[in-house]
Amino acid sequence: MPLFAWIIIGILSFIALLVIILLIAKVELRISYRNELTISAKFLFLRFKLYPEKQKKKKKKTKGKKPQVASPKPPAKTEEKKKSDIIPKLFEYRETVLGIVKEFASVLHFRFLNINIKIATDDAAKTAITYSLAVQGVSYLVSFLDNYSNIDVTKNSSINVYTDFLSEESSLDGSVLLYTRVYHALPVLMKVVKLVTQIKLKSEDTKNGTN
Repeated sequence: MPLFAWIIIGILSFIALLVIILLIAKVELRISYRNELTISAKFLFLRFKLYPEKQKKKKKKTKGKKPQVASPKPPAKTEEKKKSDIIPKLFEYRETVLGIVKEFASVLHFRFLNINIKIATDDAAKTAITYSLAVQGVSYLVSFLDNYSNIDVTKNSSINVYTDFLSEESSLDGSVLLYTRVYHALPVLMKVVKLVTQIKLKSEDTKNGTN
């Protein structure tokens, strides 16, 4: 076999291996709360901080020049109309939207990482009632996620709800990890793209019909 053929086979094999690695890779979303909410994403070795956004450095003011104050422009009415039309359009396709949500939930994994919920108020009876409601709410949430998605339990997985009668402020800290494989998310993404295309085509047909 000539050298050129081996080079082509090597390139195709490398591309195929790269595609396989990308398809089986995890897409992770970590939501944490310790004094403040932080949201980050991870794909392969890449990490992205989604919230809070990094504050841009302010440019130094040049001497001798007065800052120009731009007059605020009124928001465009067309943008407001587009936003208000989103919910009715989604309601028209509610069965498709619910199907997409259920399908995505079925391939989505949840992992609760050392979540601690402290219940405390200025009244002991109120603290006891709030504690029972919190425990019940956590139980319902875990049961719902277990029925419609996947919950992974590890040695770091825990949800601890407790009371503190000596304090007057409730607190929350911990992290939730959501992840799925790319090959699981692709079919759902294709259905989302198809739905968005259908909505756009229908809105264009409506506009053309009214003109």
